[in-house]
Amino acid sequence: MMKQSAWLNIRSMFEAGDVVHFYSSLAGKGKYHICLIVGCADGIHEFLFVNSSGGYDGDITFSDGEIPGLPKSKTESTSVSFSQLIRVKANKMALWNPEVKGAVPPEIIERLLEHAKHVPTLNVRERTRVVLSLESILAKQK
Repeated sequence: MMKQSAWLNIRSMFEAGDVVHFYSSLAGKGKYHICLIVGCADGIHEFLFVNSSGGYDGDITFSDGEIPGLPKSKTESTSVSFSQLIRVKANKMALWNPEVKGAVPPEIIERLLEHAKHVPTLNVRERTRVVLSLESILAKQK
């Protein structure tokens, strides 16, 4: 079990609305993510995947440079995936060396929020969590 102080250090490393780079066990390599929830009651962080190109159901695409902290893509665009939520336990996150690369600006959060309200790829519970998280991020930014 992870010590409380270690969990607090991870928690302070990033916050909801940040662009975070860390190892993805799903992709088998380092990936960029948008943080939605930091260590909710069960100590699990939640993220959206960021990809260099679209193609998955539920994706929303942005031009290079719209989301700070992301490298330029060969496709000149970036897709935020709504096909699944990435959930990472705090003790795993500590092993994956998360790095904050930037913060998603309010105008992009607004677009993500509008997309999330109607995205068919998340179930009702997931969609509700994503919408509430994005609304909370937006409220803190304004």
